Amino acid sequence: MKHQQILDKLAARGLVRVMDEELARWVKHRMSPPGRTHAEVEQDVIPPVLLRWRCLFDAEDVGPAAKDIARVALATLLHKYGFQDPGTTAQDPHPPHGADPRPGEGLWQLSDLMSLQEDVRRLFGGTA
Repeated sequence: MKHQQILDKLAARGLVRVMDEELARWVKHRMSPPGRTHAEVEQDVIPPVLLRWRCLFDAEDVGPAAKDIARVALATLLHKYGFQDPGTTAQDPHPPHGADPRPGEGLWQLSDLMSLQEDVRRLFGGTA
């Protein structure tokens, strides 16, 4: 699955666009000095981007579904640019409101959520 396919499944076009534009600006700005290594660019890009979006992830008045969408979008976009942040990908998405796990399986009944989780895990090298 391609990055854009995952981002499209999130149904958060505005959020994805803003995050993507911000990452593109940071990457372009940090790559402009010649001779920079990928690791140097990564160290200069990820902290300020995470600082900007941390307020959303830590907000008490933002629901878990919105936080999960933002977290998956950010992790996918970071990966698109060749970066990763373990703190962003460490948490599994919360179940949507009203979803019940199947008895004894711990899997959510909503096939779209399961499909998205599998796609994200495959993309980031985890097990699906």
